[in-house]
Amino acid sequence: MLFCVLIIVCQATLAADSAESKDEKAQEKNDKPAPSVLVNMSTLADSAQRATTNRFNRFVLSIDDFFGDAESESQANRSWGRLRVDGIKPADEDWEAKTRLKVRVVLPQAQQRLRLLLSNEEADVNGGRNQRGIESSDDDQDIALALRFVRSLSDRLKLNFDVGARMRDRKGQVFGRISASNTTRLGWGWEQQISNNFYLYSASGYQNRFKFDVRRPLNEAANVFFRTSTTLEGRKGIGGASVNETLGVYADINSRTALAFEGLFSFVTSKDNELNEHYLGSEYRIRFRKNVWRPWFYYEIWPSVSFPASTDYKREYGGLLRVEMLFGQY
Repeated sequence: MLFCVLIIVCQATLAADSAESKDEKAQEKNDKPAPSVLVNMSTLADSAQRATTNRFNRFVLSIDDFFGDAESESQANRSWGRLRVDGIKPADEDWEAKTRLKVRVVLPQAQQRLRLLLSNEEADVNGGRNQRGIESSDDDQDIALALRFVRSLSDRLKLNFDVGARMRDRKGQVFGRISASNTTRLGWGWEQQISNNFYLYSASGYQNRFKFDVRRPLNEAANVFFRTSTTLEGRKGIGGASVNETLGVYADINSRTALAFEGLFSFVTSKDNELNEHYLGSEYRIRFRKNVWRPWFYYEIWPSVSFPASTDYKREYGGLLRVEMLFGQY
């Protein structure tokens, strides 16, 4: 009789312990913190970026198959895209927001010689808006689509040929471009690059940009270097040419951070009704670029001070705030 009572007591104890264990596990599950908003945002951002990259890669393959042959499918895909959202404060003007997109499709099956380019980015120009011979502010959001043929004649000399269409001067135009560049290593660690870009637009006529670039590393690791760049530009309908000079020290602090100090100076060789000075002014700026959060996400800060001719060379503050997202083979 006593033995039966002991068995009943043991079974009751085990059942109670089992129920308590289940309650504890349920409580632990309930006490586990729910995913935070930041975690959910990170997951959504990663999913969106991954989906965009996959769609982009499929698009590249379809274009590549059109131009190439099936025997070269194993070649690496080096295509990429870049989306920038900028807050810009030019000298003596108000803040404005701009979104810029650039896509470069490299076609491996065409022996890496063909590029498909889509962009509404403009080249970074010196001295703000008070320039002549440089694309005006009305062209900032113009979009261009071009097919580029790349030809390397040697390790130093390269030729590019573009045929495409774009919005320019508020008109839809077709255009062609011939670009040539030559890189030469000089003594004492100096390296120079000379390039010339000649554009011919169906409505706006010609535009030519000549650039002379010299740089030299300042340390043994070559992650800090000095650079000077001179650009001469002219276009149809504008007398003379614009001359822009950039002097700067650039540093790759690490694989995720870059810093630059630049001085920019602008001139024109002839005056007109809009520009009464040969010297258009100068700008001094700091450029800070940082990769944060994800390998494909960057931000940039460019504080600047300018002395433009439009304000009689009085000091004006400006800057740029940028976030940048990459997709494809970045």
